Amino acid sequence: MKKSKKVLALALAAVMAVSTFAGCGGSADETTTAPTTTGGNTQSTTAAPTTQAKEPAAKLSLLFRGGDHANDENPQTIAFVKAIEEYTNTELTYETYPMENYYEKLTLKYASGELATIMHTEQNAEFMNACQYNVFWDLTDYIDLCDNLTVMPDLVRRSASMKGRLYGVPLSRANVGRNATSFRQDWADALNIGTPETIDDLYEMAVQFTNGDPDQNGKNDTYAFAWDAWNGALTHMMCWWGVPNNWGLDANGELVYYAMTEEYKTALKWLRQVYSEGLVPQDFRSTGGGKARGTYVQTGICGIYVQCADDIRKAHDNMVGTAEAPGLFPNASWTYIVGVDAGHGIQVKPQNNGYNGYVAIAKSAAPTDKDMMAALNFLNDLCDAEMTNLIGFGFEGEDYVIDENGFVDAYTAEERTEKGLGTGTYRNGWNSLIPYFHNAEESAKIIGVEQTSDIRQREQEIYALNKQYLVTDYSIGLTSDTFVEIGADLNSIIDTAMLDYITGVIDDTALQTALDQWLEAGGATVTAEMNEQYKLYNK
Repeated sequence: MKKSKKVLALALAAVMAVSTFAGCGGSADETTTAPTTTGGNTQSTTAAPTTQAKEPAAKLSLLFRGGDHANDENPQTIAFVKAIEEYTNTELTYETYPMENYYEKLTLKYASGELATIMHTEQNAEFMNACQYNVFWDLTDYIDLCDNLTVMPDLVRRSASMKGRLYGVPLSRANVGRNATSFRQDWADALNIGTPETIDDLYEMAVQFTNGDPDQNGKNDTYAFAWDAWNGALTHMMCWWGVPNNWGLDANGELVYYAMTEEYKTALKWLRQVYSEGLVPQDFRSTGGGKARGTYVQTGICGIYVQCADDIRKAHDNMVGTAEAPGLFPNASWTYIVGVDAGHGIQVKPQNNGYNGYVAIAKSAAPTDKDMMAALNFLNDLCDAEMTNLIGFGFEGEDYVIDENGFVDAYTAEERTEKGLGTGTYRNGWNSLIPYFHNAEESAKIIGVEQTSDIRQREQEIYALNKQYLVTDYSIGLTSDTFVEIGADLNSIIDTAMLDYITGVIDDTALQTALDQWLEAGGATVTAEMNEQYKLYNK
């Protein structure tokens, strides 16, 4: 049963009268007591119980990544969306695209101005530029009106803000140290290779994984590193050489961009060597971002994988399969390590700063403050256990059962086929709308999967171990106006030059030319603006 919602009086601005909305926390169809605001403090007043009519369903459009529309007409999909609508008192329309082309589609949406009410996005230059032009609602003063969203930690609020304001609800990622390095333990055992501790150890492993027939099939068909067009794995590895996490501090205590350091050039030379020696698939650059797992890892081609720890675990589970349905590589085994020492000790780049992107509310699709509150209320409701459980696991009895210990026991593909249930892909992507902030009451009702398998236990262990090696991003909470305007162009200069240099398209001279171009195109101004803010907030 959906919980009741308080009616909240919101002070919108000094020039506006106080407006009353149905605030975050549920449907407005039960007896309530309205608070009053005095001098900025909210106080309860005793009032006669009133029964309010149920609010009309809010009409919301959604745009999110990670799904497709292949299952839209399936009965399970229809029932799934209907369950969300009934719980949140909404009427929903939605668009979703696969990960590999989502941001391309999002760019087109920005250009056309055809924005959804609620959109999944990252804190990239396009988004920041849109916020500067008042495209999205500033939600800073409304987050704490929501019984789930109010538990958002201060670290997340600071790191997700732009000049102290939140223009979207950040998506929580509790495991900040999610990045990990992994290797095929079965390959290492076959070649009698120990666990690498230094960059030289890792290089020797890479050579043997590529040239030593680690899968023992008598063919020269393996590589070491699994990379793709997403540069996250590369920038994570760069931290091993002391390259900053986005923005670091130089010897004078000044902010410096990671690509403007000597350590960056040193790291690039090593990555270039790895590529030139054929220790990574030569076509990695044309492999879409996020596709390395499916293209190179689960196919048994590569044996060293730098990625999120859960992505590594998913690759392992796919390769091994189950006793009832063995995978293509049932004997595959992956070992997690924090990283290797390249002369600066162990360094781990955080996968996020407590969040990973936003769900933002577009003013064009939610023009009034009441429309905005309806959308914010929907996001808050998705953090209720009933919605988080539904989106995460599906319908009890149709997608899973609860075992004797209270954990989810999901049906296997074979069991789904036997029961005529189809696949569970109808929920794909919907989790990218959940902020994952839960108050204590809702948190206690969220179900989970028992961490019994060896790979899951190792995944949890690496999360805990990583915490002591995280590299600070000193730009958290800071914003450069110039970067907001031209950040996409500046990023393109660095990203293109990075891949061009690694793959041998350009040499040292051309690399330096690209770095100088970054400075001349606005990077020097960005650096000055970032330092000005850093000094302001760190007096």
